[in-house]
Amino acid sequence: LTADELRRLIEATERSPRVFRGLTGRDRAALYLLASYSGFRASELASLTRGALALDSNPPTVTVEAAYAKNKRQDTIPLPADVAGYLRHWLSARPTIPAPATRLWPGTWYMKAANMIALDLEEAGIPVETESGRLDFHSLRGTYATLLARVGVNLQTAQALMRHSDPKLTARTYTKLGITDLGETVRRLDVALPARSGDDQANITPQDG
Repeated sequence: LTADELRRLIEATERSPRVFRGLTGRDRAALYLLASYSGFRASELASLTRGALALDSNPPTVTVEAAYAKNKRQDTIPLPADVAGYLRHWLSARPTIPAPATRLWPGTWYMKAANMIALDLEEAGIPVETESGRLDFHSLRGTYATLLARVGVNLQTAQALMRHSDPKLTARTYTKLGITDLGETVRRLDVALPARSGDDQANITPQDG
């Protein structure tokens, strides 16, 4: 998803009156946002409790326990302050703030996560089928990697945040950059041109070959 598509998905899901396996629209919007800025998989997100969120720490973090992580180790991922603020507001708006051991997104939704997000993508006007494949819940993990790449995060840091054992997986499987993203990176390069006047620069012609 592009940043604009992700924003549209969150906004449309917030407004959705539909309840999917016990999750309201606001519950799913918070879920999609955390998935897109932590890279956690559906099963990992389903395991999270209130105690997994440290929203007032510096930086805010989310922790998945080793028993539920794909790599079988406990991992703590930092979160952007705006994501922490959104989650804090979401928790405060719930009828009761869950106790530390209470699951944030309980139930069996993760077993049908692809169906769940497909319905919300449709309501947001975002095609599920794209030129590069089909969007599903796991696409939010790919969105996280691409967002990291767009702000210039180096491969080693991205690998750590994505919790990959192989950097090639981070580079090839998840990161999808378009020409606009690459152009923005090139725009920031320091171009080492010789010092010439404006008229001299205008009169330079390329050499053959």
